Amino acid sequence: MDVFKRTFSNLGPGIIWAASSIGVSHIVQSTRAGADYAFALIGFIFLAHLIKYPFFKIGPEYAAVTGESLLEGYKKHSRLGFYSYLVLTFLTMFFVQAAVTIVTAALALNLFGDVLNVSEWSAVILIITCGILIAGQFKWLNESLKWMVLILAIASLITLIAAISQYGLLPLKHIY
Repeated sequence: MDVFKRTFSNLGPGIIWAASSIGVSHIVQSTRAGADYAFALIGFIFLAHLIKYPFFKIGPEYAAVTGESLLEGYKKHSRLGFYSYLVLTFLTMFFVQAAVTIVTAALALNLFGDVLNVSEWSAVILIITCGILIAGQFKWLNESLKWMVLILAIASLITLIAAISQYGLLPLKHIY
């Protein structure tokens, strides 16, 4: 158990990036694709990871070697790239926040029933999130996200095992 505590406590700001990367497409579209196509698309998952890996490896290495963030590196090497990133982030952040909040509210509605409607659940979720940030600042957010990502990973593994045991690894076996 000591190894688990040590490993868990060593997870840092990257866990927030990882958790925020799990968006609507991952929660809704990937489960929908799994329901529609079973394991037929699994090769694309491996291909996507293979293509993305160098970028996920080089970014943290750049920060570790230079002592500066990726944004500082972008700004130093290309002001156009840096400001394009800022503009794009600003233009999309409201839509991304709204989409993630509504999907989370829909999940809460599905989980808890008609206690509140989607708009009310969205407000509750945003208030709780803001409360966590205001009261505990970064530390509480970091700790809660560690647990959420751990639960999501365990639930994903259980779901994978259940799907394989029910349908096997043959693509589209359950549809036909």
